[in-house]
Amino acid sequence: MTPKLSIEQIIERLRIKDPRIIETVYSLSYNLVQQESDRQVNLDEKANNFLGLIGVYMTLVFGLGGLIVTDIKSPIWINTLVPLYLGSLLFSFVALFYAFQSMKTRSDFKSISEEDVFHEQMIQEEESSFKRYLTSHFWEVYRNNFQINEHKGAELKKSARMFLFSLGFLLALIVFLSFYALQKGGI
Repeated sequence: MTPKLSIEQIIERLRIKDPRIIETVYSLSYNLVQQESDRQVNLDEKANNFLGLIGVYMTLVFGLGGLIVTDIKSPIWINTLVPLYLGSLLFSFVALFYAFQSMKTRSDFKSISEEDVFHEQMIQEEESSFKRYLTSHFWEVYRNNFQINEHKGAELKKSARMFLFSLGFLLALIVFLSFYALQKGGI
């Protein structure tokens, strides 16, 4: 989402007199801040779970690499299996990198600040003026955190794509290992 209104334009539009509209916009902006906070937690949980899955997966890939190195002696099969193994490993490392990127703590993530809630001048104003002021603050926090969460989600999608490529290489590796086992009568 690219911001369409500046904070100054939002403040100008909040100069309405109807307290019900002010309350509605105030509640909406506060809820959006809460939703982005919840979304951040969900994205971090997904990334954390995905990191665990990639870890288990890499254990399997490394185990197959050991099988290739110790049990397969034919150069033809090694030349077929090693590139598949390395492709699976490479894409799983890239998936791991993007999953870590999506979990990276951001210093620019905002929250509702104490200074804004207890702003000396605004806290002495009437309720509707105070809510107008807080609404603009909430909206700024929401927009910032929305952008951060969009970036986190994009990194997580890249990680998932790389993981799928890695799975494709692993599937091909398993198919060729199966052919090898059938040809040799077992590994």
